[in-house]
Amino acid sequence: MSLTAAEAVMSAFDFPVVGLPTQIFSTQTEGFGEPVALTIDEWQQQAFEHWEKAKITDFSSGLIGYIGKAEIAENLVNFINHHTLDRLVVDPVMGDQGSFYPGIFPEYASAIKRLVKNADVITPNLFELGTLIGHEVEDVDGAINELTASTNPNLRVVVTGIVRDNQIGVLYRDDSVLRWVGSPRVAGHFYGTGDLFAALLTGYLTAGLPFNRSVELSQRGTYLAVVKTANLSESLRKFGMSLSATLADIINNMQREK
Repeated sequence: MSLTAAEAVMSAFDFPVVGLPTQIFSTQTEGFGEPVALTIDEWQQQAFEHWEKAKITDFSSGLIGYIGKAEIAENLVNFINHHTLDRLVVDPVMGDQGSFYPGIFPEYASAIKRLVKNADVITPNLFELGTLIGHEVEDVDGAINELTASTNPNLRVVVTGIVRDNQIGVLYRDDSVLRWVGSPRVAGHFYGTGDLFAALLTGYLTAGLPFNRSVELSQRGTYLAVVKTANLSESLRKFGMSLSATLADIINNMQREK
């Protein structure tokens, strides 16, 4: 679900994509019981080698979402350390609402934290931010300080899924000021909102938009997808976000930005 959303978003920006599946599942990891998983560690190493031979490792940006295994995270760290990325966005997908996603365990966080050290931007939710710093988040600004001090002082942290009154949105720090961007809250559970937000943010930053504007448009695009998805039945929502309105919004935004 993570890679599918990212590829759709990047196509709306007209960006070519080199995709690397980390595991292949029969379904997403929530809502359908335990999926059948295919690990492809050996294939991944061969893919890296092929990229080298094909000379397609000069990436303008990188986006890392769901990984699922500590060993794969370490392989990605090794690859990143040997290549130059203009920008790396990491969505440290581990869990939400106080618990890990199925198949994710606490020790997995150590591998993700090593990956985060190489990132320029990360998009954790509150649970993931707390997992990265090793304790529950009591103060978002303080938690961001703690994380950047232990990983990368230049890391930009955008905390997703923050609820304020009847809105839901993101908190991030800009020029030492904690900023908030939100949208009306829509009732229900929606799978893949974090994946979508991270993909949108990567796209807008790669297109050269300022960070604040990129965050605003990414929040807007996620909200449009939620509104569209809310019209679907609960059973259909499990397949991920409805992206048509969001993709149209990207195209319109990029035409205005030219």
